[in-house]
Amino acid sequence: MGFGYKLAETQSFTAASNNFELAIVVTVATFGANSNQALASTVRPLIEVPVLLGLVYAVKFMAKRLDWKD
Repeated sequence: MGFGYKLAETQSFTAASNNFELAIVVTVATFGANSNQALASTVRPLIEVPVLLGLVYAVKFMAKRLDWKD
C-alpha cells in the first residue's frame, strides 16, 4: 500500500484504542461508581492492552515478512 512500518503501527494503535480513560470517567459520572457499567468499563482496559500488544507483534511480524522500510 506504500506506507512504512512506523505509520502502520501508529495508525493501528490509534484505530484500536477508543479512549478508555474517557469511557471510564463518563460511565462513572453517568451510572455511579458502584454500578455494573463502571465495573465493565474498568475491566475493559485489562482486555484491550494485551490486544494492542498483540497487534504490535503482528505488525512487527508483517514488517519483517513484507520487508517494510521506514
